[in-house]
Amino acid sequence: RVWLNIPCLGFEKEGLVRYGPQECAVLDALLNHADQRHATVMLCQLDFREICETKNDPRGGWHRNPYSTVCPSATEFFTNRAAKEAFRKRLRYLVARWSASPAVHSWEFFNEVNITDAWRVEKQADNVRAWHAEMAESLRRMDPYRHLLTTSLCNAEDDPIWAQPWIELVQPHCYQTAAVDFASFIREPCLEFLRHNRPVIPGEFGL
Repeated sequence: RVWLNIPCLGFEKEGLVRYGPQECAVLDALLNHADQRHATVMLCQLDFREICETKNDPRGGWHRNPYSTVCPSATEFFTNRAAKEAFRKRLRYLVARWSASPAVHSWEFFNEVNITDAWRVEKQADNVRAWHAEMAESLRRMDPYRHLLTTSLCNAEDDPIWAQPWIELVQPHCYQTAAVDFASFIREPCLEFLRHNRPVIPGEFGL
């Protein structure tokens, strides 16, 4: 699970729809390295910190996000026409450059999208879900290899986002404060999510 956000291998560091050659070359090398070892990688596009003004992080936040140049606020990222068009261009570049790699396992839209301002502060979860449906449909049309599509939530609660037709992996992140057996802790939500008839991947878990 490799993050393509600003502090990591985000290739839009140079500006909106400006893809940095250095970050892209590193990702080329990483995928080649994985392929040689018969490993596969989930590529995570965005982190919630990038779409937050209320929870900025010195490693990367809305103030460093190139999408802030076209959106008046972080909340509007999910509804702003210019931001959505720019993100679709990013997806087209992603597919054109890396979809043919056997090391690409899946595309993940967000790390813990339910901590973004739109979902958590402004209570606009429906806009976030609609953005996922729109982008997933676009990416499915672009990708000739039909890689699996997913996103992630910061907890193990069920949500209508998992019922969307193009979200093909359910990915909860399961954290706890008690030192108990993690297999038992994760088992219950995973069994609950099976009602969506798709695989469940606990993308993160820990104390």
